[in-house]
Amino acid sequence: MVRIQSSMSQLGVSHEAGPKIPAMLDVVASSINIMQVRITRSWLAGDPPDVLITPLLADLGLMEFHRAIDAGRRAAEAVIPQLQARLKDDNGD
Repeated sequence: MVRIQSSMSQLGVSHEAGPKIPAMLDVVASSINIMQVRITRSWLAGDPPDVLITPLLADLGLMEFHRAIDAGRRAAEAVIPQLQARLKDDNGD
């Protein structure tokens, strides 16, 4: 029982305060996210891209589009030097 309570506390569920019940929208959003990740992984395994930019989106909420765009922009800007070097090598410059 102690092990279960320890695991629950690591997940942010406090036994003393009672379990926190997730909102319906959070459950649906999480389910869609899991499904989307699985489909994307399957697709990428079958047809891998030449370049893959993966912004950090784990801490974003369902409706935080502005933060997602900013994260994507930061991720793209971070790999520009690598992309330029790769293009330069591929063109033989």
